[in-house]
Amino acid sequence: LLLSSNFNVLFKANPNFSPLKRNRNDLPSAGIDSSVSQITLEQLESSRSIAISYWAMAGLPNGYLDFLNKIPIRMTSLTSSYLGLGSRDLILLDDDAGGMGWELLCEDNSAKNNKLVTVLMHEMGHALGLEDNYEDEDSLMHFELSDDELLVPEASMVDEVLRIWSI
Repeated sequence: LLLSSNFNVLFKANPNFSPLKRNRNDLPSAGIDSSVSQITLEQLESSRSIAISYWAMAGLPNGYLDFLNKIPIRMTSLTSSYLGLGSRDLILLDDDAGGMGWELLCEDNSAKNNKLVTVLMHEMGHALGLEDNYEDEDSLMHFELSDDELLVPEASMVDEVLRIWSI
């Protein structure tokens, strides 16, 4: 799919990207001191490692974990309600989390300040072939992220990934 901008710039768009939206009713959490407007490469790679470790705990085999470790992740400006986009070739994350700032996982892995890790795990799910879940709001693959709860991959998601890749 080719798109053109107002400035005669031609973009190649991947129609397989699936956007993760934030709930428009979300408001930035008060009192969270780890909300950042810019993510460093070190923070991004640390968050990637944490996200991959959750996929490993769900039972994803090593070859798939290696794939997730190699997939390019880019920070860019997405439409205001999108936190991320994912496909097998690339993961895009909004540079400022839809204007709310990214929340990073705390040292103690508490269930607060984890939006970046949760979004990465969701987009990794798309890279692995999973589709958005429109039914279960507690699923990692739900199409909207509405709070700071840490959502993680489940064994059933790993089973689905293995089924998808065996076709």
